Amino acid sequence: MGNMILQEKIERLYALADGLLREALSGGALYADGLSSLNRDIHRQIEELYPLRGGTPEEEASLCLALLAGYGVCMYANPEDDRKRTDVLSRSRRLLDTLPSSPLRERLSEACSSFS
Repeated sequence: MGNMILQEKIERLYALADGLLREALSGGALYADGLSSLNRDIHRQIEELYPLRGGTPEEEASLCLALLAGYGVCMYANPEDDRKRTDVLSRSRRLLDTLPSSPLRERLSEACSSFS
């Protein structure tokens, strides 16, 4: 998969998860059909992106951040998803040791902390 396509998929997952979280926190109306559809879409994207790895530490950090954002809002939780989320957390924590100080590193660190 080309880097541009991967980055677009990362950005789409992050935007969907972030949008769902913002909508929920704002007290906006979340209708069951729309919420269910959005959660299925997020879960499908998580499943598609989970086995992939970034070509650079920054791309890997973006990927992990998007996956964690998806896991944070997705209602479809099962033992396999829990195992994958734990794996992404481990990948992320290893990255935190190697990434230079940056906004991306800060956001990834915050995402990891939210699951602790």
